[in-house]
Amino acid sequence: MTTSAPWTARYTTEFVSPEQAPADRLAAGLRRLHSLGIPSPDEGLTALLLRAHRQHALTWGAWLSGRHDDAGDRFKLYVEVPRGAAIRVEREITARLGILPFPLPEGRLRLVGLDAASSHAERYYRVGRLTMSDLRGLAPVHLRARADALSAALGDLLSRSLGEDFYGVNANVTLTPSTLTICGPAVSWLGPDRAARDRLLAFAARSRLDLSQYAALTSGCTTQDHGHHGILSLTLGPDPDVRLTVGFSPFAVNSP
Repeated sequence: MTTSAPWTARYTTEFVSPEQAPADRLAAGLRRLHSLGIPSPDEGLTALLLRAHRQHALTWGAWLSGRHDDAGDRFKLYVEVPRGAAIRVEREITARLGILPFPLPEGRLRLVGLDAASSHAERYYRVGRLTMSDLRGLAPVHLRARADALSAALGDLLSRSLGEDFYGVNANVTLTPSTLTICGPAVSWLGPDRAARDRLLAFAARSRLDLSQYAALTSGCTTQDHGHHGILSLTLGPDPDVRLTVGFSPFAVNSP
Protein backbone atom coordinates (compact mmCIF):
# COMPACT_ATOMS: atom_id res chain seq x y z
CA MET A 1 0.00 0.00 0.00
CA THR A 2 1.25 3.45 -0.84
CA THR A 3 0.30 7.05 -0.14
CA SER A 4 0.80 8.12 -3.76
CA ALA A 5 -2.19 9.52 -5.64
CA PRO A 6 -4.29 8.30 -7.32
CA TRP A 7 -4.71 5.26 -5.09
CA THR A 8 -3.24 2.13 -6.68
CA ALA A 9 -3.90 -1.50 -5.81
CA ARG A 10 -0.49 -3.17 -5.38
CA TYR A 11 0.69 -6.65 -4.50
CA THR A 12 3.76 -8.86 -4.69
CA THR A 13 3.38 -12.62 -4.95
CA GLU A 14 4.88 -15.89 -6.03
CA PHE A 15 3.68 -16.55 -9.57
CA VAL A 16 4.92 -20.08 -10.13
CA SER A 17 4.51 -23.19 -8.01
CA PRO A 18 6.17 -22.93 -4.58
CA GLU A 19 7.75 -26.31 -5.35
CA GLN A 20 9.60 -24.76 -8.30
CA ALA A 21 13.33 -24.51 -7.55
CA PRO A 22 14.40 -20.86 -7.01
CA ALA A 23 16.91 -21.17 -9.86
CA ASP A 24 14.07 -22.03 -12.28
CA ARG A 25 11.50 -19.46 -11.16
CA LEU A 26 12.63 -16.53 -13.30
CA ALA A 27 12.61 -18.58 -16.51
CA ALA A 28 9.27 -20.18 -15.61
CA GLY A 29 7.81 -16.80 -14.73
CA LEU A 30 8.87 -15.26 -18.02
CA ARG A 31 7.14 -18.11 -19.85
CA ARG A 32 4.01 -17.53 -17.77
CA LEU A 33 3.97 -13.82 -18.59
CA HIS A 34 4.35 -14.61 -22.28
CA SER A 35 1.47 -17.11 -22.17
CA LEU A 36 -0.76 -14.43 -20.61
CA GLY A 37 0.16 -11.87 -23.26
CA ILE A 38 2.09 -9.69 -20.80
CA PRO A 39 5.21 -8.19 -22.41
CA SER A 40 8.54 -9.43 -21.05
CA PRO A 41 11.03 -7.00 -19.48
CA ASP A 42 14.19 -5.93 -21.28
CA GLU A 43 15.73 -9.04 -22.88
CA GLY A 44 19.33 -8.04 -22.16
CA LEU A 45 18.66 -7.55 -18.44
CA THR A 46 16.68 -10.76 -18.10
CA ALA A 47 19.39 -12.72 -19.95
CA LEU A 48 22.00 -11.35 -17.54
CA LEU A 49 19.93 -12.38 -14.51
CA LEU A 50 19.06 -15.79 -15.96
CA ARG A 51 22.79 -16.54 -16.31
CA ALA A 52 23.41 -15.49 -12.71
CA HIS A 53 20.56 -17.72 -11.53
CA ARG A 54 21.97 -20.73 -13.35
CA GLN A 55 25.44 -20.26 -11.88
CA HIS A 56 24.81 -19.30 -8.24
CA ALA A 57 22.77 -20.40 -5.23
CA LEU A 58 19.47 -18.60 -4.63
CA THR A 59 16.98 -18.17 -1.80
CA TRP A 60 13.73 -17.18 -3.54
CA GLY A 61 14.50 -16.47 -7.20
CA ALA A 62 11.78 -14.19 -8.58
CA TRP A 63 8.42 -12.72 -7.56
CA LEU A 64 5.76 -10.79 -9.49
CA SER A 65 4.38 -7.38 -8.56
CA GLY A 66 1.17 -5.93 -9.97
CA ARG A 67 -0.20 -2.39 -9.94
CA HIS A 68 -3.78 -1.64 -10.94
CA ASP A 69 -5.55 1.73 -11.14
CA ASP A 70 -7.42 3.99 -13.56
CA ALA A 71 -4.30 4.19 -15.75
CA GLY A 72 -4.41 0.42 -16.36
CA ASP A 73 -2.54 -2.72 -15.32
CA ARG A 74 1.23 -2.74 -14.85
CA PHE A 75 3.56 -5.56 -13.85
CA LYS A 76 7.06 -5.80 -12.49
CA LEU A 77 9.41 -8.68 -11.77
CA TYR A 78 11.46 -8.64 -8.59
CA VAL A 79 14.54 -10.71 -9.31
CA GLU A 80 17.02 -11.92 -6.72
CA VAL A 81 20.68 -11.11 -7.33
CA PRO A 82 22.81 -13.98 -5.95
CA ARG A 83 25.45 -12.86 -3.47
CA GLY A 84 28.23 -14.42 -5.52
CA ALA A 85 27.15 -12.56 -8.67
CA ALA A 86 26.31 -9.16 -7.15
CA ILE A 87 29.44 -7.30 -8.25
CA ARG A 88 29.36 -8.61 -11.82
CA VAL A 89 25.62 -8.11 -12.22
CA GLU A 90 25.78 -4.54 -10.94
CA ARG A 91 28.71 -3.73 -13.23
CA GLU A 92 26.86 -5.04 -16.28
CA ILE A 93 23.52 -3.44 -15.38
CA THR A 94 25.02 0.01 -14.81
CA ALA A 95 27.02 -0.23 -18.03
CA ARG A 96 23.94 -1.33 -19.99
CA LEU A 97 21.79 1.47 -18.56
CA GLY A 98 24.55 4.10 -18.83
CA ILE A 99 24.47 4.99 -15.13
CA LEU A 100 27.10 5.25 -12.43
CA PRO A 101 27.81 2.28 -10.13
CA PHE A 102 26.61 2.41 -6.54
CA PRO A 103 29.05 4.73 -4.76
CA LEU A 104 29.07 3.22 -1.27
CA PRO A 105 31.74 0.49 -1.07
CA GLU A 106 29.85 -1.56 1.53
CA GLY A 107 26.64 -1.61 -0.55
CA ARG A 108 25.58 -4.89 -2.17
CA LEU A 109 23.06 -5.25 -4.99
CA ARG A 110 20.36 -7.51 -3.53
CA LEU A 111 17.60 -7.53 -6.11
CA VAL A 112 16.47 -5.83 -9.30
CA GLY A 113 12.97 -4.66 -10.18
CA LEU A 114 12.20 -5.01 -13.90
CA ASP A 115 9.19 -3.26 -15.42
CA ALA A 116 7.40 -5.34 -18.02
CA ALA A 117 7.65 -3.90 -21.55
CA SER A 118 10.37 -1.37 -20.65
CA SER A 119 14.08 -1.10 -19.98
CA HIS A 120 13.49 0.50 -16.58
CA ALA A 121 15.27 -1.18 -13.69
CA GLU A 122 15.12 -0.48 -9.97
CA ARG A 123 18.24 -1.43 -8.05
CA TYR A 124 17.90 -2.52 -4.42
CA TYR A 125 21.03 -2.34 -2.28
CA ARG A 126 21.79 -3.66 1.15
CA VAL A 127 23.90 -1.05 2.92
CA GLY A 128 25.67 -0.88 6.24
CA ARG A 129 26.28 2.50 7.85
CA LEU A 130 24.34 5.32 6.18
CA THR A 131 24.87 9.06 6.70
CA MET A 132 23.16 12.23 5.57
CA SER A 133 26.11 12.90 3.29
CA ASP A 134 25.60 9.47 1.71
CA LEU A 135 21.93 10.24 1.17
CA ARG A 136 22.68 13.48 -0.66
CA GLY A 137 25.27 11.72 -2.81
CA LEU A 138 22.89 8.88 -3.72
CA ALA A 139 19.98 11.13 -4.70
CA PRO A 140 19.52 11.96 -8.38
CA VAL A 141 21.01 15.38 -9.10
CA HIS A 142 17.61 17.06 -9.42
CA LEU A 143 16.57 15.77 -5.97
CA ARG A 144 19.69 16.48 -3.91
CA ALA A 145 18.38 19.78 -2.60
CA ARG A 146 15.41 17.89 -1.13
CA ALA A 147 17.36 15.03 0.48
CA ASP A 148 16.80 16.60 3.91
CA ALA A 149 13.06 16.04 3.46
CA LEU A 150 13.64 12.29 3.16
CA SER A 151 15.80 12.27 6.29
CA ALA A 152 13.18 14.31 8.17
CA ALA A 153 10.40 11.91 7.16
CA LEU A 154 12.45 8.91 8.30
CA GLY A 155 13.22 10.58 11.63
CA ASP A 156 9.54 11.42 12.15
CA LEU A 157 8.49 7.85 11.30
CA LEU A 158 11.07 6.42 13.73
CA SER A 159 10.25 9.08 16.37
CA ARG A 160 13.89 10.05 16.79
CA SER A 161 16.38 12.66 15.70
CA LEU A 162 18.76 11.15 13.16
CA GLY A 163 21.37 13.87 12.86
CA GLU A 164 24.17 13.42 10.34
CA ASP A 165 24.80 9.75 11.10
CA PHE A 166 21.78 7.42 10.97
CA TYR A 167 23.16 5.42 13.86
CA GLY A 168 21.36 2.15 14.55
CA VAL A 169 19.01 2.40 11.54
CA ASN A 170 18.70 -0.85 9.59
CA ALA A 171 18.19 0.61 6.11
CA ASN A 172 18.49 -0.44 2.49
CA VAL A 173 18.50 1.86 -0.54
CA THR A 174 16.60 1.65 -3.84
CA LEU A 175 17.64 3.71 -6.85
CA THR A 176 16.01 4.68 -10.14
CA PRO A 177 16.96 7.60 -12.40
CA SER A 178 14.15 9.70 -10.91
CA THR A 179 13.76 8.48 -7.29
CA LEU A 180 15.64 7.61 -4.12
CA THR A 181 14.08 5.24 -1.59
CA ILE A 182 15.11 4.26 1.94
CA CYS A 183 13.53 1.01 3.09
CA GLY A 184 13.80 -1.37 5.99
CA PRO A 185 11.98 -4.09 7.95
CA ALA A 186 8.93 -2.84 9.82
CA VAL A 187 9.81 -4.91 12.87
CA SER A 188 13.24 -3.25 13.03
CA TRP A 189 11.92 0.26 12.52
CA LEU A 190 8.64 0.20 14.44
CA GLY A 191 8.41 -3.01 16.45
CA PRO A 192 5.84 -5.86 16.39
CA ASP A 193 2.82 -5.69 14.09
CA ARG A 194 0.34 -4.07 16.46
CA ALA A 195 2.82 -1.39 17.52
CA ALA A 196 3.90 -0.87 13.90
CA ARG A 197 0.29 -0.30 12.85
CA ASP A 198 -0.30 2.27 15.60
CA ARG A 199 2.90 4.14 14.76
CA LEU A 200 2.23 4.12 11.01
CA LEU A 201 -1.27 5.54 11.45
CA ALA A 202 0.05 8.21 13.84
CA PHE A 203 2.77 9.14 11.32
CA ALA A 204 0.17 9.34 8.54
CA ALA A 205 -2.03 11.63 10.64
CA ARG A 206 0.90 13.95 11.45
CA SER A 207 1.98 14.02 7.80
CA ARG A 208 -1.57 14.25 6.39
CA LEU A 209 -1.12 11.06 4.40
CA ASP A 210 -4.05 8.85 3.41
CA LEU A 211 -3.64 5.37 4.90
CA SER A 212 -7.36 4.59 5.12
CA GLN A 213 -7.06 1.50 2.91
CA TYR A 214 -4.17 0.27 5.05
CA ALA A 215 -6.15 0.89 8.24
CA ALA A 216 -9.04 -1.21 6.94
CA LEU A 217 -6.83 -4.06 5.70
CA THR A 218 -4.84 -4.28 8.94
CA SER A 219 -7.71 -3.97 11.41
CA GLY A 220 -7.18 -7.62 12.43
CA CYS A 221 -3.79 -6.67 13.88
CA THR A 222 -5.50 -4.90 16.76
CA THR A 223 -7.43 -7.89 18.06
CA GLN A 224 -5.77 -11.00 16.65
CA ASP A 225 -2.41 -12.07 15.29
CA HIS A 226 -3.61 -11.70 11.70
CA GLY A 227 -1.24 -10.28 9.14
CA HIS A 228 2.40 -9.42 9.05
CA HIS A 229 4.23 -6.21 8.13
CA GLY A 230 7.14 -6.57 5.75
CA ILE A 231 9.21 -3.77 4.26
CA LEU A 232 8.52 -0.07 4.80
CA SER A 233 9.71 2.41 2.18
CA LEU A 234 10.04 6.18 2.03
CA THR A 235 10.53 7.54 -1.50
CA LEU A 236 11.76 10.91 -2.66
CA GLY A 237 10.69 11.55 -6.24
CA PRO A 238 8.90 13.99 -8.55
CA ASP A 239 5.92 14.37 -6.18
CA PRO A 240 6.16 17.24 -3.68
CA ASP A 241 5.68 14.92 -0.70
CA VAL A 242 7.74 11.95 0.40
CA ARG A 243 5.81 8.77 -0.45
CA LEU A 244 5.28 6.05 2.14
CA THR A 245 4.82 2.43 1.00
CA VAL A 246 3.86 -0.31 3.45
CA GLY A 247 4.38 -3.99 2.74
CA PHE A 248 1.74 -6.11 4.48
CA SER A 249 0.72 -9.75 4.12
CA PRO A 250 -2.56 -11.18 5.49
CA PHE A 251 -0.46 -14.16 6.56
CA ALA A 252 3.10 -14.49 7.81
CA VAL A 253 5.06 -15.65 4.77
CA ASN A 254 8.62 -15.57 3.50
CA SER A 255 9.18 -12.77 0.98
CA PRO A 256 12.05 -10.98 -0.76
